[in-house]
Amino acid sequence: ADIYLNSMFSILDNNIFIPETYNIDTKQCVSCKYPLRPELVESSYFLYQSTKNGLYLDKMWKFLKDINDTARVDCGFATINNINNFKLDNGMESFMLSETLKYFYLLFDVDNQWNNKNLIFTTEGHMIDMDIAHKYWHQNKKFNNKNFYKKYNWWNIQSNIQKVFRKLHNEQKLYYQEWNSSK
Repeated sequence: ADIYLNSMFSILDNNIFIPETYNIDTKQCVSCKYPLRPELVESSYFLYQSTKNGLYLDKMWKFLKDINDTARVDCGFATINNINNFKLDNGMESFMLSETLKYFYLLFDVDNQWNNKNLIFTTEGHMIDMDIAHKYWHQNKKFNNKNFYKKYNWWNIQSNIQKVFRKLHNEQKLYYQEWNSSK
């Protein structure tokens, strides 16, 4: 993971932002848009939590300053349409708020309560207490039940994930609002 992240840092050092598509051979961006994606910050957060290597803090502090200096607009942040000339798009993806800024917060506020818990973050930005999730999963699975694999097979996964979210929400371990199609 460290080798991969360092290769991303190399791209970042040469381009200020991570382009959507990058040609490793020519060291040029192919699609030069940067929609403020969270993956680099997220990876840096998890590796920093694992290693406490200050390099991740240093690189991400510079990255945060570059985002703020380049993409900050009156109403939030704008997608960088071209990382070569810093032309901005007229919009901001929701993951900038729900993930990118969240991982910056978690990375730099090292004493926050969330860094000391056994949490996993879903792709939608929900924090799940893994101790509770494991407990719930193990209480509900029945290896001796012949229908177990049918119940937890891939085509039932969405309903099972929703059950876990509802259970965690009811135990006030997760703030989750189920989408209601009638609204």
